[in-house]
Amino acid sequence: MNGPSRRMTATLAVAFLVGSPGAASASEDPGAAVERRAAAPCPQPLPPAVPPSPHRRTPSPGAAGVGDPYFEGAGNGGYDIAHYDVALAYASTRTGSVDATVTATATAVQDLSAFDLDFRGPPVASVAVDGREARHRRAGRELVITPAEPIRAGRTFRVAVAKMFGFSVYVRGAMTLQALRDRVGDKAFFTILRTWTAEHRHSTATTPQFTALAERVSGQRLTTLFETWLRSETKPLSW
Repeated sequence: MNGPSRRMTATLAVAFLVGSPGAASASEDPGAAVERRAAAPCPQPLPPAVPPSPHRRTPSPGAAGVGDPYFEGAGNGGYDIAHYDVALAYASTRTGSVDATVTATATAVQDLSAFDLDFRGPPVASVAVDGREARHRRAGRELVITPAEPIRAGRTFRVAVAKMFGFSVYVRGAMTLQALRDRVGDKAFFTILRTWTAEHRHSTATTPQFTALAERVSGQRLTTLFETWLRSETKPLSW
């Protein structure tokens, strides 16, 4: 009885081992089971959470000026302007009123909670930063703008100011030309206009270029006249 019993036990043991994948592999290649166990993937621990940088600064308003000793309060801090776009539309042909939207593209050089634009014009209808409405208020010669969310340093953004110009801007330009005509006389005045048109047709030009041309044609110093009519906030009484 011991003989058949031992043979049955050995047969069951062989059947069990053959049914075991590891044992079957070991019977074919003794090293294969070890290789499979070594190649089996092991769960990896999750990487630790990265805490926010302690050096991230709290956003603050940009400076109202750039510290120009000759033009106090001119310019603004906290961003660099790359481009201005002015869209003009005549609101009424009967009244001659003009609507203008000025869009400026800029890059923040600090984390901005607010920033300024130099502005001495009429009331502003609305302000948007990257298409989102922004709060705004007047502070002397500044338009203070608070975007819906802070603007991080290095980010390029666009600010659109609606109805930034009023009809008075164009009236002032016409009055400046009339003051120039009174000063230099008709002959020099119309020579200036013809020369200006011929030299700058289909191109852009600047106020200093016009001033230089007027002085060259008339033979007069006109810096004070243009500064008085273009830079003062009230209508000049003399120039």
